Amino acid sequence: MATKTPRCTCLCLSLQGCSVNCIQVAKTPLDETKVSDKNVAKALSNKFYIPLDFEILDTDYPYHQHAFRDVLEYELTISKFGDVIKTSNSDAKFTIDNITLEFEKITNEEEAKMVRRAYNAGCSINYDRIYRHKTVNLNKKDSILNIDMNFAVKSLKGILLLFKETETDFAKDSEKFYNPKIKKVDVTINGRTNQLFSSGLLPHHQMEEARKMFAGGVRKNPLCNDVNKQLHNSDITMDKFYNDRFCLWFDFRAYDKDHHHNMGRELRNTGDGISLQLTKE
Repeated sequence: MATKTPRCTCLCLSLQGCSVNCIQVAKTPLDETKVSDKNVAKALSNKFYIPLDFEILDTDYPYHQHAFRDVLEYELTISKFGDVIKTSNSDAKFTIDNITLEFEKITNEEEAKMVRRAYNAGCSINYDRIYRHKTVNLNKKDSILNIDMNFAVKSLKGILLLFKETETDFAKDSEKFYNPKIKKVDVTINGRTNQLFSSGLLPHHQMEEARKMFAGGVRKNPLCNDVNKQLHNSDITMDKFYNDRFCLWFDFRAYDKDHHHNMGRELRNTGDGISLQLTKE
């Protein structure tokens, strides 16, 4: 999640205020728009960008496609018209054109040779694989919620649970997450109970557990995240977390160092898998 300073500078990401977005998309200045917003929107026009910040591109060696058997591929899904624009004009439409890929490259031959030698000699590149396991519909009136998972993984860093209430179109907040008032979570792995906490995950554990993975802010370099955690450089305060920025994070790593890999829990897809029993107030 972008914190305050990145939001003020990464304007092409459309993280800025509504006024700038309206000017960029519709090109129709609003009377109530601040002069500063107009100047920013004029400079950017209607350009937006999506950063491709996969770890292999920015935390290891410079990317060298010829060293890999498979081609690195990004698949972008464009939203439908009705999910993007709210209007009573039946002839309204939007177009996306001039899609380009921008990147930096090494032009110094000696530097390029060093990169090629590093890949040719054989190197290990670790990265996080984020897998959306499933979506579960829950009843707010239920006092106990059970979530079961069974999958094979060599090194499981953790499991993240996010809770969303039903939202109407154009009133959705992608950064708002409902707090269902969980008072205890029991974690069972392969039939063995209390695998993370001897007495279960309690409310006062919830934010500290989430900080282990997410307090570093938007990932730039995992080493920087460790410093951000220690300095508490995060916009998510305790009052925000327990209200509308809530999540449950179950950390299966030996210790919470973002730049270390292969230190998570190994699951062989045998036995009963992972069971989470959430007890509500």
